[in-house]
Amino acid sequence: MFKKIIIAFVILASLSMYNLIFIPENIIKYLELGVPILMLLVIIIYKIYDKSFKFKHLFRFEMSLVFLAVIFSMFAAYFFHGQKFTITIVTQRFVYFFLVYALLHALKPRPEELMRMIVYLGIIYIIFYIVQTILYPFMLFNAGVLVERGTTRIFVPGSSYLFLAYLICLALFIQSFHYRYFILCIAAIIIFVLLGTRQVIAPAAIVSIIMVLLSKKVKSKFVTIILLLLITIPVYFLFKEIFVSMFELSEKQLSNYSQNVRYRAVLFYLFEFFPNKLSYLIGNGVPSAHSPYGIKVNAFADAFGYFQSDIGIVGDYAKFGLLIVIAEIYMSIRILTFKLPEGYQSIKYYFIALLLTIFLSDGPFSNAENITIICLLLYIIDVSRYNSSPTIPEEEPHEPIETLS
Repeated sequence: MFKKIIIAFVILASLSMYNLIFIPENIIKYLELGVPILMLLVIIIYKIYDKSFKFKHLFRFEMSLVFLAVIFSMFAAYFFHGQKFTITIVTQRFVYFFLVYALLHALKPRPEELMRMIVYLGIIYIIFYIVQTILYPFMLFNAGVLVERGTTRIFVPGSSYLFLAYLICLALFIQSFHYRYFILCIAAIIIFVLLGTRQVIAPAAIVSIIMVLLSKKVKSKFVTIILLLLITIPVYFLFKEIFVSMFELSEKQLSNYSQNVRYRAVLFYLFEFFPNKLSYLIGNGVPSAHSPYGIKVNAFADAFGYFQSDIGIVGDYAKFGLLIVIAEIYMSIRILTFKLPEGYQSIKYYFIALLLTIFLSDGPFSNAENITIICLLLYIIDVSRYNSSPTIPEEEPHEPIETLS
């Protein structure tokens, strides 16, 4: 129970679920810094006193690259932009959630418990989003709101967990054809549509079709795809205004891509933003709104719409340099080449979705939510590979997940 409480608390912290509208901002910052310190203390205590078995950290190399990139970028922020180390340490607090990977290896939770927890978080997100939509304009969270594309887009933290929960439930539905997984999938799709985000809807559709086509459980691929299309027809007509708005926007952007703000932001942050050649290697650091560097970056966003959070891996590169890009790409390629049990296939599809949007929306390592999810999945892969190793001890501590009951 202690392990579950610690993991649940860390996940909620990564989501800023304590970021309720009535909690002062200063307290939130202390909480965001306090959770990584708590993780570090737990890791140290387990390192000293836990003498039980250890299994291999398969992604130690990628994690080393990440932490080197973070350290180098702090120096870049100081020497290239005059941002103090103390300011950078606080501003980049989301990066410290990479400690989740080491924390999980210390606590050694069962993978099926983590997968079940992700599904529950997806369900909670659905409930929160519906409640927040009903209560709007009264806000429960400090969440961004855009009234456009035929819908009120409320960016409640946790959409990445919902996306992963959708993939897990879809995989389970394909295996078992149980109605409860089907209901959760439909509920998730409705929320995706209400979000009005093409970077979610398009990957969800593409990955869903790939999952059906590659599944060994589905006998007739053609019939199943037709059924999926028939399911989407009522959803389309129910939210037709949203879909039409997104289609029109996409058509407009494709017809004049050179004027697309994301396209121009990518060119800007690749060819104009870096102050010198060394910064192309080690990055520029995470900008703070309380430093001249951060004020300048915010000015680019306000004046031209050049948000680092809109350009995926390029935004990560601008902050942390080449090492972070190598870590992200190498990690994704390795995961896609791993042979995983049937119950873990949703992990691969999650990373396929990340690659589909690698230049869009938030970067994989751009916030605590994404980082925590990636660490959870990397740990599950580690356990899976450990279990499938021919040199497993007689008393196997974990069993590969096959179904969620």
